[in-house]
Amino acid sequence: MICRRAFTLIELLVVIAVIAILAALVMPLINSSLRQAERATCLSNTRQLFQAVMGYVSNWNNFYPDMDIVEWRWPTPNHCWNPVLNEEIHKLGKKVRFCPANEYTEWHVRTNLAWGEYSMGYCIYAGRGYSYYTQQEGSKYLPGKTPATAKPDSVLITDLVRMWYGAWYRDGLHINNHIDDETFAPIGGHCCFADGNARWTPADQLDWDRYYQEYPSFNVDQGWTFCLGFRR
Repeated sequence: MICRRAFTLIELLVVIAVIAILAALVMPLINSSLRQAERATCLSNTRQLFQAVMGYVSNWNNFYPDMDIVEWRWPTPNHCWNPVLNEEIHKLGKKVRFCPANEYTEWHVRTNLAWGEYSMGYCIYAGRGYSYYTQQEGSKYLPGKTPATAKPDSVLITDLVRMWYGAWYRDGLHINNHIDDETFAPIGGHCCFADGNARWTPADQLDWDRYYQEYPSFNVDQGWTFCLGFRR
């Protein structure tokens, strides 16, 4: 009769401990790989949006699209109120309109609202005329009305890097895409410049500005601080 020896409790605990140690070593590598894949997809999205904008430019006398054509709408850079460009962007699909890194941004939620089909997880600054996020046309960072007047390092498209009244979340939802899991602060962002160059910039190399909505006789602080500076 063959007597088979069973594992002792100590041996089982040792095996479990070894598995836990291996998991602890491997998980950061897996998470890092996933984040790199998400960044690559996000970078591809910004380039596809750039091509959509430039396609509009080639069809409309070399002018950037008027992004605030519906003046009664809230002029946030995460909306496209230009019907022509909006149709082109929608042809790209929701996976291009939103960064895959964070499905819990407020702009994902806004797509469920009545005007949500105009929302996107990226900021398109080309063709913007409102002083909500730029003091005047010809800003240090923004491209203005046409590619001919845009500086090569002007920011054309970014992937939603901003804060609201100094916070990294609003109404319990994340504002940015690429964030630190504990602080919700952005770890960096993508930018596509007016010359078509697109790249990732770490958070410590981003420039920030607080902007005010200007009215004829007074300014209103809406609480938003936008990241408009992506250093090369």
